Amino acid sequence: MASTCGIAVMATLGACGIAKKAQVPHSLCRTKISPNLSAPLLGAGAVREWTSASFREPGSASWCVVYVDKKERFQLWFSAGGGKPNLMNLARSGPTIGLFDPHPVQGIGDQAVVANDGAIASTSCRDSAGADNFTLALKMAEGPMEPHRERDVERFMRAYMPATVKSLNCLAE
Repeated sequence: MASTCGIAVMATLGACGIAKKAQVPHSLCRTKISPNLSAPLLGAGAVREWTSASFREPGSASWCVVYVDKKERFQLWFSAGGGKPNLMNLARSGPTIGLFDPHPVQGIGDQAVVANDGAIASTSCRDSAGADNFTLALKMAEGPMEPHRERDVERFMRAYMPATVKSLNCLAE
């Protein structure tokens, strides 16, 4: 009996030293994701989402907040509208979408800006409500704290933006 208890205690102590693994979901805010691209932004722990009313309905603007172990990691903002937005103005707009030291990047939608604390991308996408443009913004909850995170933000957006646009079933012109 004593040896069984000793084994149980040792197993418990050993488990304490094991690093927690990320529980990366197969989709994030209704877009299929690749675990290797989302893991750096999510970190380790249980992932859950909160979405705003009328989330991702045609012609609407909506939010999806992503939590890891009950702590907010980032927000995704989805917006369908008319015309091309000025992404640098949005990126400098303040705490809602505003980003720290944004710069333009090529190859993410029609136009995009990336920063250490998030990104904004926009592309043509006509929906059934009459919108002709889709804009996606990613805003990290902790702000510009990790110097290497901009690379992870950009990689995530390069994969997530086209996958989201594909899931929206944009109408042909």
